[in-house]
Amino acid sequence: MEVSIRLVVPELPSVAERCPHRAVTLGDLNGACQAFAIDSRTGERRPVTDRPQGTARYAIDPDGERVWWFDDDARGVGRWRVQPFTGGPDTDALPGTASGRPAGLAMALDGTVAAGLSD
Repeated sequence: MEVSIRLVVPELPSVAERCPHRAVTLGDLNGACQAFAIDSRTGERRPVTDRPQGTARYAIDPDGERVWWFDDDARGVGRWRVQPFTGGPDTDALPGTASGRPAGLAMALDGTVAAGLSD
């Protein structure tokens, strides 16, 4: 039986470069780490994810419009998903790409995204 153990290291929130009052961070929701969107202007803090196994990887785009999070299974294999910062349905962030293990994510101010996935 394959066992996967996640270690979540506390870190500062990821802040939207062009919209610094919007950020995303990890927090506890029902005993599991989940991604939370934070708006420092309004004080709103809402969960973006609510997954039984929790969420460990997340990001926010430079404009603060979308929250990215990695939707993986117990083996750590999955896909990047996105959700509007203000809430709404999750969608596939990189349609047409294969599932894999996360190996980095970078976003440029012009909207270009570089995502690494390994098998």
